[in-house]
Amino acid sequence: MCFVWCILPNNTPSYMFLFGGIERLFVLAIHIALSLIVLYSVKNRKNIYLLYAILLHSLVNFFPVIFQNFVFSEIYVFVFAILSIYFIKKQQAAFLGDS
Repeated sequence: MCFVWCILPNNTPSYMFLFGGIERLFVLAIHIALSLIVLYSVKNRKNIYLLYAILLHSLVNFFPVIFQNFVFSEIYVFVFAILSIYFIKKQQAAFLGDS
């Protein structure tokens, strides 16, 4: 128990931990979408899509790291998560129908 209290900053508001968990859910959707792009690349032997997945992953990480603004980062990741969910839904039919 002391270990947890020793590593947590004393002045961090509790809602910040909630936002961290929500952000992880957003990032989960993004990583699933990027994994689908990698799967497509491997399945169809098109290496350019692997490069696209790497570049998109870098784009997702680039702006929050550069600006380091909490609100901007959360909104930016949220927008990418919505686009990723849309992409996953659109690709679901393509992967299921492509047996």
